[in-house]
Amino acid sequence: MENCFKFLCIIIIMEKNEIITLEEKLKSLSYHVNKNCNFKCRYCYAHFNQNEKLSLRKDEMEYVIKELYEHGMRKITFAGGEPTLISFLPELVIFSKRLGLTTVIITNGSRINQKYLDRFEGCLDWLGLSIDSAVDDINKKLGRGKGDLVKHILKISELARKNDIIIKINTVITSLNYMEDMNWFIEKIKPKRWKVFQMLPIRGENDDAVDLCITNQQFNYFLKKHERNNPIGEANKDMMGGYVMIDPEGRFFNNNSGVMSHGPSILDVGVKKAFQFSKFSYDTFLGRGGNYDWGAK
Repeated sequence: MENCFKFLCIIIIMEKNEIITLEEKLKSLSYHVNKNCNFKCRYCYAHFNQNEKLSLRKDEMEYVIKELYEHGMRKITFAGGEPTLISFLPELVIFSKRLGLTTVIITNGSRINQKYLDRFEGCLDWLGLSIDSAVDDINKKLGRGKGDLVKHILKISELARKNDIIIKINTVITSLNYMEDMNWFIEKIKPKRWKVFQMLPIRGENDDAVDLCITNQQFNYFLKKHERNNPIGEANKDMMGGYVMIDPEGRFFNNNSGVMSHGPSILDVGVKKAFQFSKFSYDTFLGRGGNYDWGAK
């Protein structure tokens, strides 16, 4: 009887694993298109110090995007580095939208204005703006801008609204801002989603930012203080394995062990073989609220 029970458990586990197909795992994906950035955020873990190339060529990026689409991707988030430093980013967004993808860019906002938004030809669905404080001095100390970011992000948010682009705010919580009250700022912008991340230490990427690390209690203190604005909190455990991520060389990468590690390029081995390296956890993805209705405005 005991052996039968064990056999039944194995079957259940196998069936559960078979239900989560590669197509479902790839449905929502972050593509870090480049490693260079015009800000110097101290806590950033996406410097890609192991990467030799800053980015791929446009035709190579389009190939990677098309391959991912054909294997199930339905939402693509363009990140970096700072993705707007790629001169042809609007063309990549248009290319992705015409495939049928929901399109998102995550940006520090420094290069966003109406003229730049016009280049997307209405093909940008979500604009994710990264800002860590409603106090310019704190942003500056973190390496995020030169001390004029708050006013600029408020202005960009208005532009996004006028252009029928959904607004998302990303905020990293560190020792410099976990006690801050950002409620007034969020209530002025009224983003569709406000993602709040606990500062994530990754060896070899942000080693000199140990002083910015916070405890789970400090992170929860910030979340509690802002609960009326529904922050979507992601502690370190939620970020490690909870994202499908592509690096600037077209490789799946992960940070599960606290170190950035990369697999082979999709350009060389295709999506299926490249994804075998990924340590993506579908349960962690669901736990962090990754499976939301991103098409709803």
